[in-house]
Parts: sequence; structure tokens; C-alpha cells
Amino acid sequence: MTTKDGDSTRQPYRVDAHHHGSPKLYFEALERLGKTTIFGVTLLDWLPETHLEVMGKNKMGVGMASIPTPGIQFKSDALSRDFARQCNGYRGFYLGEYPNRFSAFAERTVHLDTVRTYKVI
Repeated sequence: MTTKDGDSTRQPYRVDAHHHGSPKLYFEALERLGKTTIFGVTLLDWLPETHLEVMGKNKMGVGMASIPTPGIQFKSDALSRDFARQCNGYRGFYLGEYPNRFSAFAERTVHLDTVRTYKVI
């Protein structure tokens, strides 16, 4: 039995703490930088519905999302911050659509600006 948001009633549940739910805009940005693979693996567009199928096959209850390597760090601090906001906004959308199946770590840049970070939170 499955509910509207793909929440299965079967046990056991596993948490995928290494889940890379990355928006298309992430892959487009990497492509513009000439990066089409990560450690030899071709980057694929990610959709929540597709990943729910993978999670179901592997008996995973929740996917904890984060951006994969190389992350969101760009040469420009402003571009990195803007990109982090866009990625977090995309995640907010699918977390709202599938609240029982996905969770996420907020993206932020390595250029730690504590005051700005707290304002965003």
C-alpha cells in the first residue's frame, strides 16, 4: 500500500543519508563549467519520482539530500550564495511535495558569512 506522497506502509525503513537530490540547474551550471562527470560517472538529471522508485526497490524510507561533489563553490562568492539559494528553493519544493520521504541539508558556501547565514535561517 502506498499513499499520495509515496509513503509505503511496509517495514523496514532505511534512511539514505548519502542522497544526492540535485536540481537540473545544478547540472546545467556544472555543464557550463565543462564538468559533465564526477569521478568518471556521467551526471544525470534528478527527479523526485524517479528516486522514489529507487528508494522503494532498496527499502529506503527517507532520502537525506545534499549536493554532490564538487558542491556549489564557484570563484565568485556572490554567485555561490545565489546558487545555494536556488538549490535550497528547489529542495523546498520537493520536500513540500513528499514530506514523509525526503529531508535535506541546507546548502551554503564555504565562504562562511555567519551574519548572512543566520538571516537566511
